Amino acid sequence: MMAEVDVRIDPAEQARRIVLKAFDINGKQRKESFRIVQRALMLAAERGYRESERFLLYFRTPQVRSERLTKKWLSSLFEYISPEEFYHLSH
Repeated sequence: MMAEVDVRIDPAEQARRIVLKAFDINGKQRKESFRIVQRALMLAAERGYRESERFLLYFRTPQVRSERLTKKWLSSLFEYISPEEFYHLSH
């Protein structure tokens, strides 16, 4: 399972792109990206992250998404799983 990854982009940006692809209804890599997001959320939950449901709800609702809130949700996730770990889940 390999998501398209550009090694010139930092891991946090890679993670953001994977999350957005996971919730892109018309995206070709939607299922693969969603599996990566699910694994990341499971790992974060094992480490104490309790916002998985709200995280998924936010990204499933494109009408409420904003760049500021997207950064906030990803930052809260990155407190439990680093962007580098997220990146490695995509390989």
